[in-house]
Amino acid sequence: KYTYYPGIHLITYTAANDNKAFLRNHVKDPAKRPKLVAMPHGFQCGTWVTEPEAFAFEVLCFFLQGWEGSFGYFFPKGYDHRYWNALARTNSLIACFEDTVMNGRGTDTVSVEPVTPVPRPFFPAFWSEGGNFRKRLPTLADAKIVQVKGFRKDRNLVAAVGNFWQKGEVFVRLSVRGLEKKGKYTVNSSDGYSLGVFTGEELARGILAQTGALRWNFFEILPGEQVKGQVITQSGLAGLMKKRLPAIEKAMEWEKAYAKKMQDEASADNPVNDFKAVYELDNSKVNLKAVKENGRDYLQISAPGYRALLDPGAAGRLASLKVGGKELVHSVGFGADGFWSPKKVCHNVDKGFKITGMEKSGNGIRVELTRTMSYREKSSLAGLRIVKSWFFDARGFSVKSTLTNTAAAPLEFAFRFHNIPNHLAGAEGKVFFGKTTFTRELALKIARFGKADPGIDTLFKVNQFIPAPAGKFLLRLPKLPDVTVSLGGTAPYGVIFWDGGTFSTMEPVFTTVKLDPGAQAEFVMSMTW
Repeated sequence: KYTYYPGIHLITYTAANDNKAFLRNHVKDPAKRPKLVAMPHGFQCGTWVTEPEAFAFEVLCFFLQGWEGSFGYFFPKGYDHRYWNALARTNSLIACFEDTVMNGRGTDTVSVEPVTPVPRPFFPAFWSEGGNFRKRLPTLADAKIVQVKGFRKDRNLVAAVGNFWQKGEVFVRLSVRGLEKKGKYTVNSSDGYSLGVFTGEELARGILAQTGALRWNFFEILPGEQVKGQVITQSGLAGLMKKRLPAIEKAMEWEKAYAKKMQDEASADNPVNDFKAVYELDNSKVNLKAVKENGRDYLQISAPGYRALLDPGAAGRLASLKVGGKELVHSVGFGADGFWSPKKVCHNVDKGFKITGMEKSGNGIRVELTRTMSYREKSSLAGLRIVKSWFFDARGFSVKSTLTNTAAAPLEFAFRFHNIPNHLAGAEGKVFFGKTTFTRELALKIARFGKADPGIDTLFKVNQFIPAPAGKFLLRLPKLPDVTVSLGGTAPYGVIFWDGGTFSTMEPVFTTVKLDPGAQAEFVMSMTW
């Protein structure tokens, strides 16, 4: 399914600028700075296809940010004439303005102000390609959907006006400061027309200009009378704006409704919990209460000898577990829900859960968290409801994920719990399955409990299969307390160890299940120390 985000290409544009700024800051001698070649996205994985207009637009984004070259990723890949035409037009524009843009200097004497409605950019909260881009690109917070870049070489001036709105054109007030008040200047558009001749004083006050949807319009401001192409007068352009305004306003009404729909869906995807309403619980020396650390809300569970932080807002996982003052969580946390196979469902849940229950239970405390997966999160698992039941007592915890198929069609998957323990963040870290041992060797391994399942075994290239007895297994690293892990519910298949350079995951994976509509399955993992 295609999801639309107004102004999404501002991410590329901003990142392109930040990369160039990094080089300027760290390599003071321009002659020694590396030249940058961009790879604007065109095609990937057979389903991720960029429109020809968007592909051409991003090529110009990199050009205007000073990158020395670009080629499409991938190009060609079955493209038809629309892509070749878009790229040819873009290269023609670059050829026309390359001298001024690349050999001139940037200027802040040009500015634009939209005079027709434009939406605010929308950056999806659940999109995380390449990491958390909000932290990496803080200037995105103030990014406008209409951008302008100015360049000057000798007496020639270029103002490139970019409209990052994909669904509507924009009319702007284009202003140029610093020119001779009584001097005459011609403003020509790269679209093949001219706006006519103006005085420097008129340009300082601003003139009406236009840029199409997802387009860069290059305006040359030339000294004297150098009209190229048909002249569109200011009154003529104002009349055109009046004629087209209803269509722009109609697009804006659609944008407003769409923005509300997206915000509502985003809220449903990441429910907001009222931590102020969390009441403190005590049972058998186990305590639960809401806490805030480093600006984030958690449920804190403490008992003699350990302290855990449960994060409902990030996969409903344990973000921290300190036993005897020793942190057992390396990163990501413990108890995140995941899916291994088949390939179309391979996924780790990282969205928020709603707190749906807290109670005293037996000799400890139980917390219930709930979410239903949507097509935005994983289309192949849409409609799968996850209820996580965490139980904490004085000796450890257990987590039971109950999955119910609320969709209209069957869902098939191999479920897994995703954990990254500090026990496997050191080279000496080991996991003992009775007499069988997992050791760190920077390789993907699966400790398999029984009969092979090709769907699980062949999803990724597994370096080694370790025959292991089902049941309990032990995590051990010197200076950390031993942790015993046991599995229950649906029959466990084994344990995946994705052994990287700085840590290895420890992911219990369960046998493949097929849930008909309304059916459910349970998956249990317990840790004690």
